[in-house]
Amino acid sequence: MDRSAKKMRKSGRDPHVYGPGEVKAFSVKELLKTWIRPFHMFVCEPIVLFCSLLSGFADHLIFICNQAFGPIFEQWNFSTTAQGLTFITLVIAYLIGYMLHLIDIRQQRKIMDKMLHSSRGPERRLLLLLFLAPLLSLGLFGFAWTTMGPRYTPWIAPAIFSTVIGIGNYSIYMATIDYMVSAYGPYSASATGGNGFARDLLAGIAAMYATPLYNNIGGKFHYQWASTLLGCLGVLCTIPIYIFYWKGPTIRKRSKFAQALSEEFEEERRREHKYQQKEQEERANSTTSGNSVEDV
Repeated sequence: MDRSAKKMRKSGRDPHVYGPGEVKAFSVKELLKTWIRPFHMFVCEPIVLFCSLLSGFADHLIFICNQAFGPIFEQWNFSTTAQGLTFITLVIAYLIGYMLHLIDIRQQRKIMDKMLHSSRGPERRLLLLLFLAPLLSLGLFGFAWTTMGPRYTPWIAPAIFSTVIGIGNYSIYMATIDYMVSAYGPYSASATGGNGFARDLLAGIAAMYATPLYNNIGGKFHYQWASTLLGCLGVLCTIPIYIFYWKGPTIRKRSKFAQALSEEFEEERRREHKYQQKEQEERANSTTSGNSVEDV
């Protein structure tokens, strides 16, 4: 592998490739720089900040909603075991979300070359989310007003809406991660690190006040108004998705990380083109030489 890497550098095909035996250990300065970068990108990069907050708030909202499953389904006289089994709706939701994104990924693979050479290539990763992100808020609103007890609705109604919430939550996570990986390339680990930080922090905070929220807001309809409030927050959280889809290229032009990736991609394209030209010239020369020998 080391020999292959040296050969590729010497030929100009990829001057940045190194074999495993050529990699040098990180210095303390480089380690600190790498450790700080996720926090720097989280604060200074709008795409990282808002996608991370969106993903974090999606988890935050669904964790708060999940805390209410017990008392809500107790209205239908569900036992503790039955209350726990209601979380199967989220498993079903994630399986549905996975299948939808799998279909979309297959479509993306068919137009991969076009996406790579398009200024809006990364934004294509958000296309499915434009339609699935509203399910988070719609699910919360539907869940809110189907949890009034057996006098008004059957238990399956809030269970169905919790599935809708789960599809929206899964899609937000998948699409925002995919978008940041496409937008930041070699810096994507730092970008998604900010996403993980936001999700873990906000989801952890949710456990602190979820039960008081559902018990103390809205009087008689406290379950309903608490979930309605979460639905309104969900609407606000999903707005940046549409901004990034339409204005993503403009926002990325102002990002030094995204621009560095764009310049590196253009340089790689030039190198590849130059390498292909060199190979063609060598083939042409060898063919000419062969014909000369035959003439002799």
